[in-house]
Amino acid sequence: MRSHADRWNKHDVPRRRQLERRETLADALGAFLWPTDGPVSSPFGRALVGVRESERRMEVLGYDVWRYKYVAFILAGLFAGLAGNLFVYFNGFVSPSYLNILFSASALLMVILGGSGTLLGPAIGAAVIVGLENFISGYMERWVLVLGIIYVLVTLFAPNGLVGLVRQRLGSAGT
Repeated sequence: MRSHADRWNKHDVPRRRQLERRETLADALGAFLWPTDGPVSSPFGRALVGVRESERRMEVLGYDVWRYKYVAFILAGLFAGLAGNLFVYFNGFVSPSYLNILFSASALLMVILGGSGTLLGPAIGAAVIVGLENFISGYMERWVLVLGIIYVLVTLFAPNGLVGLVRQRLGSAGT
């Protein structure tokens, strides 16, 4: 089966590499989301939700809360490490400038904007932030100011993120 990269001119190497990288990232996204969707509705996922809601209650019910938190921490580190690996693969290098506070804050803003506690929310938040960053940086140099305004607006008007806002609108429209 021919890939999207084979449709382009064989001599257009940079474009082929870019398409191959995007295909790899799309495959990796599917590989990340597929195993994470199952555990959310599994007994393990339900126990993690219980630990998040009331740690003491789960201890009284006989769950080893420390072990569940430990496994969740390991899984989070695993996915963060894989995501960092893909980031290096996509960009081709890592610079020390990625260690600044703005890079971490924008990642946090992506989660807040999309909606924490959901699988789709941070991906939507990342797409919106990256799209706005690319669009706004073409018109003004201080696009970080716009990120701050977005954070304030989301905190005021959509505290559960965009996914939570959509769920709230759909829920109120149905009643």
